Amino acid sequence: MLRVFSSQSIIAWGKTAMKGLGIIFIFAGVLGLGVAMNMDTTVYIPRQTIGSGEFSTNIPPQQVHNLGLMFRQLEWVVVSGLVALSGVLFYGFGEIVEHRHAGAVEKPRTLTHNSTGPVPFDPETSEVPEEKGLSKDDFTRLSRGEQLPPKFDERGRPFQPV
Repeated sequence: MLRVFSSQSIIAWGKTAMKGLGIIFIFAGVLGLGVAMNMDTTVYIPRQTIGSGEFSTNIPPQQVHNLGLMFRQLEWVVVSGLVALSGVLFYGFGEIVEHRHAGAVEKPRTLTHNSTGPVPFDPETSEVPEEKGLSKDDFTRLSRGEQLPPKFDERGRPFQPV
């Protein structure tokens, strides 16, 4: 069965998915940084005797830093940091999308003029003042954000509502 989604439901799902994915990435990045900081970068060298006879030298057992293990730890730090940074970006862009589309849910409003100046007009609840020169259809088109074609009076001048 084909399911149709409205643009508002897709936007709502997108902003929550983006913020949720951002939180998951931040958590994974911080967890990876913790793993990287607990990595052992040393190797154990047992006691050795170098040489023989009276000129031999004993080397005690010790831990030495291994460059390969150090670079593996560095790779973990860099990748985990990038994952955490991408999580912060995802969460931030999710917030931006949420705030940008918060106003899109409101009903569009337009302005009409009365004797005191422009006032808000809602075509669903207000009466259309036909004497002002704009019809109900014009107000409906304006409320949807459409442009009206220019109107002219009987002398050919552009029509201006009073």
